[in-house]
Amino acid sequence: MNNKALKRSFAAALSVSLLGMAQTMSFAAATRNDTSANLFADDFESYATEMVSAELMPNWYMKDDLEACAVAEDGTNKVLKIANTTGAPVLAMAEKTTEKIEETPVTISFDVKVPETNSPVWGLVCPVMEETDNIDDTDFGQNRLVSIVKSENTDDTRIEIKYNDDTITPVSISTDTWYKVVIEENLGSSGYWSYRVSIYDEAGNTVGSDSRTGSPYMGSFQNINFTAWRTGAYYVDNVRINKISRGLLASDDMEYSSKEEASKYWKITDSNCSFTEIDTEHGKSASVTGGEFTPCVAAEPVVSGIVNIEFDTYLSGTSGTTNNCGRFNVLPQGYTDAGGNTIINFTQRGGDGDTNVDLYVGDQWINQCPTGWYRVRVILDLDSSKYTVSVTDTSGNNYCSGNANTVDVTTRAVSSFAAVNFTTWSDPFVIDNVEMNIVDDPCIITKSDVNTISIQKNAAYTGDVFTVLVGVYSGDVLTDVQFVNSVDIIGKKDVSINDVENRSIKVFVWNSAESLEPVMDMSSF
Repeated sequence: MNNKALKRSFAAALSVSLLGMAQTMSFAAATRNDTSANLFADDFESYATEMVSAELMPNWYMKDDLEACAVAEDGTNKVLKIANTTGAPVLAMAEKTTEKIEETPVTISFDVKVPETNSPVWGLVCPVMEETDNIDDTDFGQNRLVSIVKSENTDDTRIEIKYNDDTITPVSISTDTWYKVVIEENLGSSGYWSYRVSIYDEAGNTVGSDSRTGSPYMGSFQNINFTAWRTGAYYVDNVRINKISRGLLASDDMEYSSKEEASKYWKITDSNCSFTEIDTEHGKSASVTGGEFTPCVAAEPVVSGIVNIEFDTYLSGTSGTTNNCGRFNVLPQGYTDAGGNTIINFTQRGGDGDTNVDLYVGDQWINQCPTGWYRVRVILDLDSSKYTVSVTDTSGNNYCSGNANTVDVTTRAVSSFAAVNFTTWSDPFVIDNVEMNIVDDPCIITKSDVNTISIQKNAAYTGDVFTVLVGVYSGDVLTDVQFVNSVDIIGKKDVSINDVENRSIKVFVWNSAESLEPVMDMSSF
């Protein structure tokens, strides 16, 4: 449009603040839209203070010598006293309280206190992976994850976090003092289980913790039991079991202190994975150097609409090698091959002195990328089984130039979405600022290259028609205005923009060019 009067009128309209603020993006470590469902909770307040029995506590399963176990008073609270005389009493959730849980995490929490005593205390807390058909035959000691220990005639009292029979982390505690134990089991790691145990004092301060990957004690969950193997008693209160249903990861800036800490949310099969700082702007980034890096799979896959996936990666080419620098894969629910749906592939070029990295989208070579930071964006259109990729450097140059690919759903998993995977074999694949979300805006606006804006309509958007306006500024002066109506967008539309000095671009999405009422926030480039 070249009408000067029309341009002046839009220049005035574009300055009105109600048209929307520029889009901003912030990242927070492990911010996710998970939900929690309570499977079991008991604070023991509803019971009489007497010896435990199935009649007194119908929500509990009881086995072996229960003569010394009782509901007792602790100040104004009722608590569960666990002790034994000759055997090893077991107190667990009642049979079939929960079905076996395999694909989503579980959080187990309880309060514990060791009274002042000269008797030895050895209490076991064991998450049970599966009940047998006859609960009496279930092995309730199979996963001795946490032990409550006090040596005879000494003040040595501790909670032990156990990884396997040879690896134990002791956490010293005081007698006659309440502590909270929280066990987080990540059961959604597709066979590479992880857990984290944290112990808090009454003020909520962490007094000890440990986290492990590849645990022999994980895999599934169905029950929890408390056992006493020595004559000294310990007390339990506020037992709670929560099932965590993973949603799509919202954002993660990788500010983790260790692989074990990150494994609460990510499946990491790479033994050399680390979290290190490339520069102060990014802080810590994940560096994968020989394995898979996958988030816990979402509880429910996304099967329609548009999904936006973004991450930063640092490409540092190494002259003369031919090692793969990293693959990015999109995964459906119940996937069996984490590397079978490659969307992006960064591969080191061979030859002395060549430090560039080859960029492939799908199986197609696209470009060479010099050393530096890149923002990778993948837009999955699940309704049409297509995806669009942009790989943009810090100057705004898109090395894909708006590459769009029609994808055979038998070889690329873009008809459903449950997780992503970052994979490498040798060279580091640096990952930071990961974001995944379902797009509910009427369209997605990206900068395809220096002089092109790409507008993709969201097929899942059910609102009214809309108008996209692209405005090009030189300083505060509007130099060009272009309109795109939603009825004219089929798939993706590219809009060419003027290359002028001191240029900036603002894109507005209105319900119409007449009313100028915004239907999504303004994008600035």
